[in-house]
Amino acid sequence: MKTESVSNLSMDGKIAVVTGSTQGLGEAMLLHLIAAARARGYRRLSLETGSGVAFEPAIGLYRKHGFVECGPFADYSEDPFSTFMTLAL
Repeated sequence: MKTESVSNLSMDGKIAVVTGSTQGLGEAMLLHLIAAARARGYRRLSLETGSGVAFEPAIGLYRKHGFVECGPFADYSEDPFSTFMTLAL
């Protein structure tokens, strides 16, 4: 995680959406990160993930928890292989 400003936090990493005995682990990790950001007083949490069919499960997980697509942030620029999302906390 990287603090962009006093009120915004960006996640530079991935949460794997998996099946089988570890199903739900990615969601648990995401919920923990959201709770930690709220506890620290951040007002916005932003992330970058991939695009395309392979990333649909992850994007669906982020949407399920209130993330919406947004433009690039921090040092990112438009990239057809990236999806940028944000959550107002």
